Formats: sequence, C-alpha cells, structure tokens
Amino acid sequence: MYLICIIILLELIGERAMPKISIIVPIYNVEKYLDRCVRSLCNQTLQDIEIILVDDQSPDDCPRMCDEYAKQDSRIIVIHKKNGGLGYARNSGMKVATGEYVAFVDSDDYVDLDMFESMYNSAKKYDADFVRVDNYKERTDGAVLNQNYVPPMHEGVYNQQELREKLLYTQLGLNPSDDGSKYVSCSVWRNIYRKAIIDSLKLQFVSERDLISEDIPFNIDFMMSCERAAVINQKFYHYIVNEKSLTQTYKTDRFAKELVLYYELIRRSKECGIYENCKLRLERHLLTRLRMCIKSEMVGNKNSTVAKKNIRIMINDTTIRKITSTYPIFQMPIKYRFVTWCVKWRWITPLWLIKEYL
Repeated sequence: MYLICIIILLELIGERAMPKISIIVPIYNVEKYLDRCVRSLCNQTLQDIEIILVDDQSPDDCPRMCDEYAKQDSRIIVIHKKNGGLGYARNSGMKVATGEYVAFVDSDDYVDLDMFESMYNSAKKYDADFVRVDNYKERTDGAVLNQNYVPPMHEGVYNQQELREKLLYTQLGLNPSDDGSKYVSCSVWRNIYRKAIIDSLKLQFVSERDLISEDIPFNIDFMMSCERAAVINQKFYHYIVNEKSLTQTYKTDRFAKELVLYYELIRRSKECGIYENCKLRLERHLLTRLRMCIKSEMVGNKNSTVAKKNIRIMINDTTIRKITSTYPIFQMPIKYRFVTWCVKWRWITPLWLIKEYL
C-alpha cells in the first residue's frame, strides 16, 4: 500500500511538472522586436508554460538577449544552433519541448496576454487535438490592416471529417467560385497542437529553403491524424507585416519554388487519399501564387523589360498551360477570372495595366 501511494504521488508530481503549453520561438535578426515578443509570452495569464527561444545563429544582439531572458525567467529555455532556417529552428524547439501542447510564435510578432489561457481552456473543454484562433494584421507602426475582417470559420468544435473539409481542404486552396474571404490561413502560429500526436507521427518541418511554405505539409500530416479541433473566432495574435516586403523580398526563383510546392502537395494529398477532393483547390492555390509572383516581378524587378520576360516565362510554363486549359475560369470571382484569362491567353499588357489590383 505504501509503495502504491509513492507511485501515485510520483505520477501526480510528473503531471504537475509537465507544462500545459510549450511555446517555440525561432529567432533570427529581430533584436528590434524581440523584447516585445518575449514579454508578451512571459506575462501570459496561463503561467504553466515553457518558452523555448531558438537562436538560429542570429548575427545581431539576439543571442545575448535570449540568455538574459533565461536568467530572468526559469520557464525560458534557450537553444543556440547553427543557422538552418525557420523550419529547422522549430524542429530544434520541438525536440526539447515537454508541454501537453505545442505552439509557435514568430519572433517579430507578439500575442495578447490571455491568448494561451483561452486556447488551453478550449482544448480541455472539447478534448481537442488542435485549437485555432484569429489574428490581427498590423503594420510596423501599429496600424491594424484587417479591422473589418470576418473569420472564414464558425466558432466551435469540429470532428475529424469537418476538420478536413472545412479547415484542411481550405488551407490547400479555394474552390473556383470562392472569393478571398473563404481562405483559411495555413500559418502554424495561430494554433496549438497536441504534443502526443506530433511525437507519435515523428512530425518535423521541412526547410523553407527546400519548400516555400513549410507550414502546409506540417498541417496536412497533423490534421489527418486529428480526432477533434476547436476554433475560437477572436483575434489574439498580432502578425506584423512590412509593407515594403514585396520589393525587399523579391526573388527570381520564387515561381520555380511554387511549382515544387504544388507537386509536393499533390504527392502528399494522394498519399492521404484526399487528392480528388482537393484537385481544383490545389490548382487554384498555384494560380493564386502565380498572381503573386507576377505582381512581385512588376513591383520588385526594377527592369521592366526583364520583368515582362520573366512573366512571359511563367505564363508559358507547361504546368500553367495545362491547368488553364481545363480549369473552370468562368466560375471564379470577376477579379480573379480576368487575371486568369490574361494568363491563359498570355495577355501581359492588360496584367501590367492592373498591377495595383493584383
């Protein structure tokens, strides 16, 4: 009897020792924003958390700042690693995470102080494997860009089938007739994930250097194994956008990487048995990314002659030609219909005239 009591006591101690949520923060060259981010985590109303700061060989003062934060708060764990990018930094954090749930926060963003308490309470209330909240979209000067945003999903609990149809499928792309308001973001920073599922599947992020959107494959693998999810239609997360990012992050290989992602998503969706349900969504996703690449060329490439040449190469790509030959363009909202017709018939001049509206 005495031995049994000791075992039970040890189990209870172990349960109490497990943080409710492990929050993983990849860090690279963000010393201007890091303090705001970390303070928003340290001051959470849910105190039983661990905060994992992953210094991805940041060239600024972030490594020292991380070590100072750890001295001030025992819940903070610091990892210093060789630079490998966002996906691998998150993987390093997951290796040491001990929480019941795992969350991800980008180091130039910040969160409301009751965010994780609200998410954890919802997870326990519904026994959810996954909880999603909404976010503010802010400029660096604090101006909110999505003040009138209407969430695309209803608040509540979703079973496995509903989770796939209303959340996972929509992350892979929109149906032809959907407007942009129906899109459900794939960003992992708006969610918490049950750690036991991550461990059982041995889930890891791919490198964004290999695949342009590392969040989507992670979500596919996780959500296909979920039994239940909860959605809270309240903004807690403050996502900071740089309005000049389109010109500052212009990359000549962007479209090539979008094609790699498209075929990777086809492969994964076929493995999961959902490809037939998502075929048009994946095509719409690539067409949307193509539109973004075209705009990036128009805005980010200072040589208009070269930009037009690159756009011509993109719209003449065999994958794009194949998609536009069969895609039901007439079902699309007018704005997207016009752009897609221009792509199909290779009309570059009209695209250039409406570049501000792409």
